[in-house]
Amino acid sequence: YRPPREHRPLLVEPFGVLFKRMQVDDTRIATDVERNLRVFQADGIFPEMVTRYEHEIWTDLILGAKSEQMTERLVRLRCPCSSEN
Repeated sequence: YRPPREHRPLLVEPFGVLFKRMQVDDTRIATDVERNLRVFQADGIFPEMVTRYEHEIWTDLILGAKSEQMTERLVRLRCPCSSEN
């Protein structure tokens, strides 16, 4: 799957600091993504959430580093909806 051009992550550099800016289809999706990034923030798996404005999400940019592979075990540990916690 390749998202439409307007939904692909962009690098933005306000005030000389690099961030990753992503757009999603609507504010509800952006709010869900923001919540999930904040849930996993302490685990250091994903870049740190910077801000969300309507359907845009801004995160720190980590050059040269990929996110860890999400495992089923990790999801079960962190997901409030999992009955196997």
